[in-house]
Amino acid sequence: QLHLVDRDGIVIGPLARRADRPDLPLIVGEGADRAALEAILAEADRLARAAGLPHRTAPAAADHAGGLLSLAYPDRIGLRRQGDAPRYLLAQGRGAAFDPGETMGALRLIVAWDASGEGREARIRGAAALDEATLRARHRTAVGWQRMASWSRREGRVMAEEREQYGAIVLARLRWRDAPADATGRALLDGIRDQGIDRLSWPASAASLRARASWLRNGATAEALTAIPDLGNGSLADTLEDWLLPFLAGETAPSEIPAATIEAALRHHVGREALAAIDRAAPAAFATPLGGRASIDYGRAEPTISLRVQELFGLDRHPMVGSPPLPLVLELTSPAGRPVQVTRDLPGFWRTSYAEVRKEMRARYPRHPWPQDPLNAEPTRRAQPRAKPRAEPPAGR
Repeated sequence: QLHLVDRDGIVIGPLARRADRPDLPLIVGEGADRAALEAILAEADRLARAAGLPHRTAPAAADHAGGLLSLAYPDRIGLRRQGDAPRYLLAQGRGAAFDPGETMGALRLIVAWDASGEGREARIRGAAALDEATLRARHRTAVGWQRMASWSRREGRVMAEEREQYGAIVLARLRWRDAPADATGRALLDGIRDQGIDRLSWPASAASLRARASWLRNGATAEALTAIPDLGNGSLADTLEDWLLPFLAGETAPSEIPAATIEAALRHHVGREALAAIDRAAPAAFATPLGGRASIDYGRAEPTISLRVQELFGLDRHPMVGSPPLPLVLELTSPAGRPVQVTRDLPGFWRTSYAEVRKEMRARYPRHPWPQDPLNAEPTRRAQPRAKPRAEPPAGR
């Protein structure tokens, strides 16, 4: 039931009087007290004129109850949310909902004059319908247009809009076509934090730089920590405004940021001096005896490279990284790329385990070299050419 009681005990109410206050006059519905209604409207006109606001120009009707209630409860004007459930966003910013099956739950705009309860949404116990024209007329000074770029979790992108708003509720939306890059960029940072730093299109080189910095910081001295910045997810998320925002150019989704932009922003954030220190202490790749470069994986428990056994023939020293030097984990593979041995002592592997590996691999890969003395063999990635089939002699010879 709908009741609004003023200092004089006048009720704006339902089609039946309140059982607990039968003495109060009813001003809306059957049997309404028109004199009481006119008294309210006259007082409203007086206050409006005193405040310099527009006032009534036509007699009020019963369906103006929502407009009157909106003056008493301006923060409880509610706009229906999308979806089937009778849920509303109130001008104050809080959510509210009718019980399922409530017929008023289909209305676009209401005044929830009786809404209570804890939790995310209040329960609406009493409300009145409100049409948009009445809202604009009664609250014209509070309705206005705002330009806003914000992250939309539903759409997965930045929505740059011009919004006509009353409090927290949006009455109309238009696309903000000339939104500046700084506005969309700051909203995009909210989206990156929402989705997670890992959702960015990190190029392999940038991912390697982050892993190398992390490895050095986890095992370095205090002096080194001051030179190498923290490139972990948490730190990068906290400092997006510093390192990524200046490089954005109007992108509206994390997936739109080019990998080259991410790498350039990260390297600028690290700085030339720290980049040089990282490259010296934790190089991105190992120079193979063949002159190639094998990427070092710093994301494992220990820095690791994966190479074919044949590519390391002749190498009598184990590869090292770091300061003080630490042995790389060598994942030695077959010609097909399958691991056959893991070692932190390559010379020891040549002297001991290689013989067993050679015995097994020769049978599986006979076209590839498996010398008895790998330390004095030339490194290679090539296989022996297949033998040409012998031509059959001509018939009759």
